[in-house]
Amino acid sequence: MSNVKWKTLIITSLLCLAPILVGIYYYNDLPNMVAIHFNFKGQPDSYIPKNIFIFLLPVLIAFMQALVCYQNDVVNKGLKTPRVEYIFKSILPITCVIVYLLSVGISMGAKLDLRRIMLAFLGILFILIGNYMPKTSGNYRTKVMLNGNLIGLGYFKKYYNMDPDERKKHYTVFGYLLFVIGIIYLITIFLNEWISMFVVTGTILLMVIYSIWIFVKVSRNS
Repeated sequence: MSNVKWKTLIITSLLCLAPILVGIYYYNDLPNMVAIHFNFKGQPDSYIPKNIFIFLLPVLIAFMQALVCYQNDVVNKGLKTPRVEYIFKSILPITCVIVYLLSVGISMGAKLDLRRIMLAFLGILFILIGNYMPKTSGNYRTKVMLNGNLIGLGYFKKYYNMDPDERKKHYTVFGYLLFVIGIIYLITIFLNEWISMFVVTGTILLMVIYSIWIFVKVSRNS
């Protein structure tokens, strides 16, 4: 427990819970069913009861965030925390706040361009991760890698035990790839929704191909 970075854990978990205050403030103005998921055109297609949205959802996300922080700190104990780790630990809280506020706004009738908002968010996120991934030490590992063999995916165990210099090469390539994708996402903000959908689908396919390439390479070299 002494290895846990408590300050980061507490701050990010509280950030996940902070939107509850917004939900309470607008409680009487919100409909009984609140939209929590939207299609590519920004139209709501999934709803949950208001009380679950306002109170339970942030609590569940805060719990998940605490687990992410705890497991990551325990696995990488003794290592200097790379900046990319702070970005990873910020993804859940920031996503929670953005989605929560968007859901509240749309449920109350606000006209928001969700496509552009989410493309901007993802673009900036990918650029930040892509910028710091190449600077991350090859000794930096994750709980998923360590426990891969427990879920029948020994590949992650092999990746966990990979030579740090080789792992750093993968971090570097992955970082450059995310950086480019982030730039593309920001550009598509100014294009129509069909081009945006094509770009998002294409980048997902690119990431899948890259993941398969890494899988094959790691498996052959182990």
